[in-house]
Amino acid sequence: MNQQLKKIEAFYTSKDYDGGVEFLNSIKSSLDDSVYHYNLGTFLAKKNELSKARFHFEIAKDLNFNKSMLDNNLKVVKEGLQVNIIEKPESFTENLIHGIDMFPKDYFLSFFLIVLLISSLVFKKYKSLSVSVILMLLALTPLATKNFIKNKYKQAIVVENSPVFDGPSDIFEQITEAPNGVKIILSEERENNWFFIDYPEPLRGWIKLKHAKLLKGFQNVH
Repeated sequence: MNQQLKKIEAFYTSKDYDGGVEFLNSIKSSLDDSVYHYNLGTFLAKKNELSKARFHFEIAKDLNFNKSMLDNNLKVVKEGLQVNIIEKPESFTENLIHGIDMFPKDYFLSFFLIVLLISSLVFKKYKSLSVSVILMLLALTPLATKNFIKNKYKQAIVVENSPVFDGPSDIFEQITEAPNGVKIILSEERENNWFFIDYPEPLRGWIKLKHAKLLKGFQNVH
């Protein structure tokens, strides 16, 4: 693995980004998924393929890749794509979805285990079943909320400007266009790969996922 990472670094140093992409794909099966997607995203960003880079960075994020390294690259790519304004949350639900996305999965599990431990200590010391039950419910709340969001919504990155329609077919009126690189949050699904965009609110309408890619973890929710 160390030799492979050194070789990946050599492609960065020599600015051979095409070669880096080719090499990454050739050793994909031997790499951790998060490492593969992070480095592929970085090579694509260097090639100025920003929407595709963002797609792979978002997958690496979902796979708990190093947060500080990833956050900086995501920030640069999003600024390059100029999607920050359109993605700014406008409702409680949208803020909740974005808030949950900010934290890796391990944070939710760690919170659950810590509060569960506190609950057991409280019960052991004070013999208070009601307080212990309340703490256990508190421990479950973030995990339950995250699972609810994952089951209700899918997420995708638009990799090429895509029309948004008033209904689930291109026979309906086009009402707007989802710009290249924007993250869309989807709910209702219809046949022929049509999805309803819930958020960002300015893009609310129906889109066919022809030029958008579902993020890992949101591909087989329904």
